[in-house]
Amino acid sequence: MRLIPGAIFSLLLAQTPAPSPSAPSMPATVSGRVIHSLTKEPVADAAIDLVRSPAGSPPAAALGISPAAFGRTGTPMPAPLRTRTAGDGRFALTNVPPGEYRLYATADNGFVPVEFGQRTATGLGTPITLAPGQDMSSITLSMNPTASVSGRVTDGDGDPSVFTSMLAFRIVYQPSGSRKIEVVQSVLTDDHGEYRLYWLAPGKYYVSAMPIETRSYGLPLSFANRFGGATYWATPMLGYRALDNGELVEETWSPIYYPGTTDILAAKAITLNAGEQFHADFNIAASPTRTLQVRGSLMDPAGKPLNASLILTPQKPEGHSVVLPVATSNEQGRFVIHGVVPGSYFLFVTGSAEPLPPGGLPPGENLLPFFNPPTAFEPLEIGKSGVDNLEIRTVPTINVSWRADFQTRAGGTASSINVKLVRDPDPAGAPAMAVGSQRTAQGALMTGIGAGYYRVSVTQLPKNTYVKSIRSAALDILKDGLQIHGETPQELSIVIADDGGTLDGHVLDDKRNPDPGAVVVLVPADPTVRPHRIDLLKTTSSDSDGKFHFDSIAPGDYKIFAWDDIRSGDWFDPGFMRVYEYRGVTALIGQSETKTLDVQAAPSETNRP
Repeated sequence: MRLIPGAIFSLLLAQTPAPSPSAPSMPATVSGRVIHSLTKEPVADAAIDLVRSPAGSPPAAALGISPAAFGRTGTPMPAPLRTRTAGDGRFALTNVPPGEYRLYATADNGFVPVEFGQRTATGLGTPITLAPGQDMSSITLSMNPTASVSGRVTDGDGDPSVFTSMLAFRIVYQPSGSRKIEVVQSVLTDDHGEYRLYWLAPGKYYVSAMPIETRSYGLPLSFANRFGGATYWATPMLGYRALDNGELVEETWSPIYYPGTTDILAAKAITLNAGEQFHADFNIAASPTRTLQVRGSLMDPAGKPLNASLILTPQKPEGHSVVLPVATSNEQGRFVIHGVVPGSYFLFVTGSAEPLPPGGLPPGENLLPFFNPPTAFEPLEIGKSGVDNLEIRTVPTINVSWRADFQTRAGGTASSINVKLVRDPDPAGAPAMAVGSQRTAQGALMTGIGAGYYRVSVTQLPKNTYVKSIRSAALDILKDGLQIHGETPQELSIVIADDGGTLDGHVLDDKRNPDPGAVVVLVPADPTVRPHRIDLLKTTSSDSDGKFHFDSIAPGDYKIFAWDDIRSGDWFDPGFMRVYEYRGVTALIGQSETKTLDVQAAPSETNRP
C-alpha cells in the first residue's frame, strides 16, 4: 500500500504522547500591575523588564539599577523579556522559559525604577524562580515618585547668581573600599538665579552651589536611579583680587554647602522622602577663597632636573567634587602648583618616557627607561602658608614578579588567576597605572610599577579557594601592603588554599521571622583589620526563606551583619559601622569548618546614622 507522507506525519503525532504540565519545555507566565506608591493609582506605559539572572548574580541586582538605566550607560545586560503596562497599570509576560529572573519596572518621567521584592525605595529586590508551567500572577510593583530640591541663589550683593553649578551628591564607598563622591544630579541656575534639582530618588543628599567658568559643562542631567552617579574631577578655577594695600592674591571659588557653609563637615544632609519638594536658598558670598601654592623642584633618578607633570589629590575627598591642583615642571625642574587650599594630599609625579635613540638601542641595552617614565609619590600636609622649596627626586619604574602555589586538591596554574596591584589608598584623580603583564612558566611579571603604596588583588580564583598568604621574603603583603620607591622587591609568593570554611544561616526580622532580601556582610571581627584586608570581606543577600550562604572563608575571626536596606559599600565607613558594631554576630571559622548561625537585620528606618 502506498502511504501519503502527510498521513505518516499525522500518525506519528497521534502516537506521540502530549507533554505533561511538568515537562521542562512548558513555559511560565508572569503578570501583575504597577501602581503609584503614594496614591495607589495605576502607572500606565511603564516599561516592564524580566531579566534572567546570570549565575544567580545579575549586574542590575548588584547595583540596584533598572535595565533601562543600564542601557543608557552602555553596560551590557542579558536580553530581557519586555512589555509595557496598559492604562490600568496591568502587564503580562507569557512564554517565559523556566529559570531565575529579576523583574523591573521603569517610568522615565518622575518615578524611581523599582525591582520585585524591594521593601524600600532604594533597596535591592529578590529573584523570581519560575518553574515549568508556573503562572505567577497578582504581582504588584509599587513605584516611588521622585523628589526635588529647588530654590534661589544670590551673590554677595544679593543679586541673582546666574550660571551657578548646583549639585546633589552622596559620599559612598567603592568595592575596593575607597571613598567616592557620587554626583546624582546636576543643574545650572537660570537668569533669575533659580534652580531645581529633580528626578532624585528618596534618600540622603548633600547639596552645593558654586560659580563656574564659562567653559564646557561636563555634568549632564541624569535619569532617576536607585544607586550610582558620576564622579566630578576638576582643576581649580582661579582668579586674582587686589587688596587695599595693592597686593595681588590668588583665589578660587569654594562650594557652598547647605545650609550655607564652605566646610563639608558642617554641611547638613537633606533627607528626601518619595515625592517631596524641598526648598533651599543659597548665598555664595563666602565662595571666593584665598589659595596657596606648592613650590619646589624635581630631579630624575640620576639627580638631573626633570620636566614632569604633578597632581595633588585629596587624601580624603569629602564633598562637591574632587579638585586636583596640577602643574608641570620646567626644563630646570622648577614647579609651582596653584590653587591649593589647606588639607591632606598625595602628590603624584609622572615624568616622560625617554625617546629611543636614533637607530635604536645597541644590543644588551636596558629597554625599560624608554617605556616606563620616572615617578614619585609623596604624602603632603598643606598648612595655611603653603609649601616652599620642596625637593623631590623621582625613582625609576620597576617590575614586580610573582608566582602562585596552589595548595588545593584540584591544583591550578598561574594562568588561571588574575593578579594586579591596586593603589592603597586609591585616591580619586590619581594618575592611571599603565601596568603591563608578562606570563612566565612559574607565574608572571607586572611591569612599569611607579612609586606608591599598593595592595595585591587576586581574582578569578578556582572555585572554593581563597588566598592564604602573599609574602615577599619576610614581608607579609596581605597585612602590610607593598610600598614601591624604585627598588624591586623580592618575588611575591602567593599561596592559594581550599581548606576554607563555610557559613550558613538565616536573617531574621525583629519578630524572629525569616527576613528575605536582606543584605548580609561578613567582615573581620577586628575593625582595625578591615581597611587592610578587603579580600576577607564577603557580601550576599538572603533568599525568599531568609537563608544566606558563604563559602571559601579564610580561617579566622569574623562578624556577620545584616541590613534590610543599606547603600552598597557603607560597611567600609568606620563611623557607620561603629553604630552597628553591637549587632554583629561573631563567628570563629576554622579550616574546612562548617558553621550555622542566625543574624537579626537592622531595620531600614534606622540604618542611616
